[in-house]
Amino acid sequence: MKKALVILLAVALVLGCMSVSVFAMDHTDGDTTKVALNVADFDLSFDTFFLDGKSHMDMGWGADGIAQDKVNANPITGIHENLTVRGWMGLKNTDIAEIGYKINGGDPVYDEAFKVAAEAGVINAGGETRMQVLVPLLQNEDPQLITVVAKGTDGEVYEAIEFSINGNYGSGVAPVQTNAAKAILDNGGGAIGTWINAKNPSAAVKFTTAGTFNAINLGIYWASNPTVGNGPKAEWKCELFKFAYNMENTVAQAPLKVKEVVSDGDNNPAFAFDLGEDMPAGTYVVKFTITNPDYTESLQADGEEAPSDKKPYLVLPKIDNPSADNFEYQNDAFNIVLNAEIVEGEYFAANPANTDVPATQPETVPQTGDFSVAMFAVIAVLAMGAAVVFMKKKAF
Repeated sequence: MKKALVILLAVALVLGCMSVSVFAMDHTDGDTTKVALNVADFDLSFDTFFLDGKSHMDMGWGADGIAQDKVNANPITGIHENLTVRGWMGLKNTDIAEIGYKINGGDPVYDEAFKVAAEAGVINAGGETRMQVLVPLLQNEDPQLITVVAKGTDGEVYEAIEFSINGNYGSGVAPVQTNAAKAILDNGGGAIGTWINAKNPSAAVKFTTAGTFNAINLGIYWASNPTVGNGPKAEWKCELFKFAYNMENTVAQAPLKVKEVVSDGDNNPAFAFDLGEDMPAGTYVVKFTITNPDYTESLQADGEEAPSDKKPYLVLPKIDNPSADNFEYQNDAFNIVLNAEIVEGEYFAANPANTDVPATQPETVPQTGDFSVAMFAVIAVLAMGAAVVFMKKKAF
């Protein structure tokens, strides 16, 4: 069975209740670059659009709110790592169980981190929950249809917001996809728990793939934020290593790839690590390290009576290890998402066993007898050379 979090070629069936076909959303003049909103099934608001972690306000598209108008006025083109749809929603005839996304009409991808508690103002307006949906994009310039969905407690999947990047998606016939997002644990990692700080400055995972991959992503992470007083900005890095013998030896080698980050709090910037090439199938280690663990600032958080010295931290999305054979961790288990080749069968394979690094073979030192023979040979050659020079001098 092919397991992929996104990008499987499919067209959603029109189900009995209010499920909507993937191409039934009402785009202006049939142009999928124009945002379609399903107001028949939802009370909803598309407030903020982010591209590669940068909000539409920071891109100069206008004030926060009514993000569909900003996207419509600024068609998105080119290769980007991710986009985020933020706002709120509520189903009119049932409750929301999960929030997710689809790309090119593929299977829905859900993550509990996409669903955020709503405040009173949202609830009064008909919203049940806030949403913050992070979508890892295909790394090409083909049209991509992005659909934000909600699964109701009635079991139906409802499409809420839809638009395309890189032009009109047209008839909806998707190009053949060779890569898809593949997580260590599907729909996992919404819980805070794998801490990286002065006490535990790094966390790593060893895994083996059956196909290539070209990006490493985090669905979400948490980090100290001086603005709210819980710690200085965290400086950290993600490193990719080719596995060699064991974890300790592997991370002592030079990494294949490195991405450095200075974060401004939780999931800011969103973490998407484009490796720039396809890494071949094999065994790897991904390691996250906080690089300023001992940096200290005096900060005061809400509820504290006075400032206190605080150090930075990074928290990865914690999971229970789904397979000890396939994943080996240093520190607690955490989730990552690879942009991975679609393969037949399981993408993650059993890891090779850890072994000791082979001892370096000592250089061969001649024994006494051999050494003596060698020295006599050298002396003989030198003597012969001296005799030749002497004879030549005599000839003159």
